[in-house]
Amino acid sequence: MVRIKSFFAKQRRTARKFSGLVCRAVAERGAACSRPTRARGRLGDTKDHSMTMVPAKVLDALTALEPEGDTAAKLTKVVEEALVRRLNHYQCVDRRLQQKYAMTFAEFLDRRTVEQEGHTFEVESDFWEWELAQDGMRTLERQLSELRRPADDGR
Repeated sequence: MVRIKSFFAKQRRTARKFSGLVCRAVAERGAACSRPTRARGRLGDTKDHSMTMVPAKVLDALTALEPEGDTAAKLTKVVEEALVRRLNHYQCVDRRLQQKYAMTFAEFLDRRTVEQEGHTFEVESDFWEWELAQDGMRTLERQLSELRRPADDGR
């Protein structure tokens, strides 16, 4: 349970870290942001990130990673690639455990495999790893679809 809670806490921290970065980058270069970026917090609260600064070395690293495009496009691409990499990791974990147990996670749960195997350390560890991978895949797929969706002007 601790692993799962720390995973979600890390996801929230990562989302907060990247939210509003475009306006921060513009402000660092000395220009005003045309529209403030708003990030939704845990309970629906909003924070205006239009005046937060990004160090020049971060912008330089971003430009080194993605030389073409504006800051928003560069950042979106870097974040998307990071999410896809993490998604691929969880998918590999899922495939490895499906091959090991010759069943899907849903079948693993339905057959009560952990109980049948006598709650051994290996099976319990596999269960928690598999559950984390399943949840991570759902979360990352949702985040990727939100990131790839065209921006609403009403936000």
